[in-house]
Amino acid sequence: MIGASVREQARWAGQHLYTLLILSPLVLGISYATLSRLAEESPAWQPSLRLSLLLAAGFVCSLVGLSLSRASTELYHLRTPESILDALPVGLATQLHAALLKRIMRTALFGLLLLVVRALTGAGGFFDARALPPLACLVLIVALSQLNAALNWIHWGHTRQGAAAAGAVLTSMVSAMSAGALLLLIVRPGVMPQGLTRWLIIIGAAWACALYLLTRTLHARWRAADIEYAKRLQAGGRLSAFGAQVLTRRFERAVAVQLARDLQLTLRAFSSAVYVALFIFALLLAALLTVLVTGWLPAVTREPGWFEATWLPAVMAAKIACVLMSAACSILVAVLVAYQLPHFWLERATGATGRQMWQTKLWYTRVMSLLAPLLAWFVTVATGAVPFFYMLPLLAECVWLWWLVSTLIGALSFETPDRPELAMVLMLSSGAVFGLFVTIFWPIGFVPFATNVIRGLTERGEQRARFCLLTEGD
Repeated sequence: MIGASVREQARWAGQHLYTLLILSPLVLGISYATLSRLAEESPAWQPSLRLSLLLAAGFVCSLVGLSLSRASTELYHLRTPESILDALPVGLATQLHAALLKRIMRTALFGLLLLVVRALTGAGGFFDARALPPLACLVLIVALSQLNAALNWIHWGHTRQGAAAAGAVLTSMVSAMSAGALLLLIVRPGVMPQGLTRWLIIIGAAWACALYLLTRTLHARWRAADIEYAKRLQAGGRLSAFGAQVLTRRFERAVAVQLARDLQLTLRAFSSAVYVALFIFALLLAALLTVLVTGWLPAVTREPGWFEATWLPAVMAAKIACVLMSAACSILVAVLVAYQLPHFWLERATGATGRQMWQTKLWYTRVMSLLAPLLAWFVTVATGAVPFFYMLPLLAECVWLWWLVSTLIGALSFETPDRPELAMVLMLSSGAVFGLFVTIFWPIGFVPFATNVIRGLTERGEQRARFCLLTEGD
């Protein structure tokens, strides 16, 4: 099973050399240059041990939540050729071990990234042998946590058993704290007390063994009963037809039907990325509120003029939060396109065109991120951080930034449809980074729409959608 998966990935790599050798380094280089520049300009921040542990645990939870859908696909073989294994005499333990090995290989890439961060921050060398034991325990705990969370996610949706859900939450909390402590041992070993390193590794290894036994038991007990629910989890419902009737008044019918279906899938949480996007959205909104009410922003010493008000610290904070929240919701389109890629034959059968598919995904990004400018503006105005005369101009700026970010991200919906991870990086680099650039240099925001940039993206997006429609991304 693992050999077949490796051969499939090798075939994909041979067919997408441009993406791997040119596009990926370009996008990652731009992202790294932008983030490194921001890190150099930002003041030094040394959080305490307690805060560092909470941040590391939250990061592990986000990593687990982001992989729920992929882990569910690997466990239940949803929409994959491996579904034939359910009709063959392949044991449940074998299928679980194959899924676990896939999770370990994917998580090991994240481990390599941690070693790079460790070397760049001066916490230790890249080939430091002292980082290998905590890294191995971290990879095992995260991989097992992803499978355990996927099993409980599907089982909760099927049975709604409160006891099982409470146990899953407790298990996830223990896993997050254990993995978070191991993460600090790798990237910030100096923050941990001396003499605690060995015990943390021993506790992590013991918890990984216990988590493996628990996951194996739950997999053997629940998989047969939950597999049918997992397969029909993303089916449509009555809301699709109702939404299509409402949207038809604004869009042509083909676009309205597809948009209603996409929104229905999102409401049914077709991917765990929906939960992660909502969590990031809420976290950014809470961060904006905290910044506005705690006095972290520089104080304004004099009454600003009409044009000067756009550079007020509170106004800049609201616009930055608007850009980031819009991007967090808009990049769901990458996961949606990847999920729908095997089902594009339905669009061909109904006569949908590439232009209609591209318009659907463009409006999907706009609808999904519509609350970002409204909430960012409301929170800023409600705290009294903006002068009264600048309330409506701030709303106009937030709406314009939302429109710009969602349009840029939606226009790239079909660039890399079969690799949502790479598509997210590309979309964030193009949408969020450019949105932050426009926030700082505000008048330049009109350049893409005043020139042929958006027109070029529109033409390319329609052609890419037509190509994916005809070839299903191959």
